[in-house]
Amino acid sequence: MLIQLMIRFFYKIRNIIKMSIYRSAFSHNAKIGNTFIRNNFYLRVSKEGKLSIGQGCFFNNGCSIVALKYISIGDNCIFGENVKIYDHNHVFSHKNILIKKQGFKCKGIEIGNNVWCGTNVVILAGARIGNNCVIGAGCVVKGNIPDDTIYTINSIHKIQYK
Repeated sequence: MLIQLMIRFFYKIRNIIKMSIYRSAFSHNAKIGNTFIRNNFYLRVSKEGKLSIGQGCFFNNGCSIVALKYISIGDNCIFGENVKIYDHNHVFSHKNILIKKQGFKCKGIEIGNNVWCGTNVVILAGARIGNNCVIGAGCVVKGNIPDDTIYTINSIHKIQYK
């Protein structure tokens, strides 16, 4: 029992330290609420980019967020392992120029409150996920998901509340 309490305390302290580092490193253009992150979390916010993460969010192992323009995540969202959130795509419109030299096309991302994204979800530039949504494991989101929706690889339907 004591060992379990010590382990929980260690993880809480470690998370507080990690979040303090992220907040100070990106303080110029990121607002991060009381959030819990697990291992191998990657965060990048460009000088021109903006990031907002609400209160009570949870990021599981291997999550990545890269904001070149704007990413907004509401309160109480949970992200499964390896969720990737990118507000940009490579430009590849010139055949004789290397893709890596053509730059990026950016479009903001908005994720509402109380959203659950399952393992290996990828959220792409321009996506808007409403409040109270569930995004199934392995989905790629690039458009608009309305409030109260379950979005899976094969279907999209309204949540039936009891």
